Amino acid sequence: MAAGVLGIGTTAAADERIEIVPYAGFRTGGDFEFEDVQQHAHVDSQGSLALALNLDIDANSQYQVYFSRQATRIEPNPATPNGTDLDIAYLHLGGTLTPDTSLALKPYLVGTLGATWFSPDEVGAHDSTQFSVALGGGLRIPVRQNFSFLLEARGFVTFLSDGRAFFCSSGAAGGACQLRANGTIFFQYELLAGAAFRF
Repeated sequence: MAAGVLGIGTTAAADERIEIVPYAGFRTGGDFEFEDVQQHAHVDSQGSLALALNLDIDANSQYQVYFSRQATRIEPNPATPNGTDLDIAYLHLGGTLTPDTSLALKPYLVGTLGATWFSPDEVGAHDSTQFSVALGGGLRIPVRQNFSFLLEARGFVTFLSDGRAFFCSSGAAGGACQLRANGTIFFQYELLAGAAFRF
């Protein structure tokens, strides 16, 4: 079962098919802390857009490539009094597992792993890419043979170097880092609605 969720398999079905799923979603969660002060800066909850490419393994499982992007903001705080824009994107590989395909509405599990990309809109600040994993579940609502609606929820866990610094810049006066990750883990949660097209 775990192998199917993580997209690990040995043989593909002879009638394997490709599925493309564009999603609209809403993502929440994520906190940063100040380098020298025990206060937090929260990431705003905002909409997200995602795209999945699924390849059938068998009738119950699929390989998956998943990309999701959120344009959000760090809320105003002493380090950045006006807040600052921040893009957060996930590029993951994994798979889905549908335990019972005989149901009219088909619940499924999804598991992926890959990279999280942080891109702050701050002069001189550098992007950062970190390893992450995701687990979730959803409900497939078949409409026609080659078209379904998907309702889905995913939780993302990004693993950061201890005290990983963000919003670092360099200049004539030297380097400076305003925020650090809250511990070594960054959490986000995403609710999604998608339309699945099979080919």
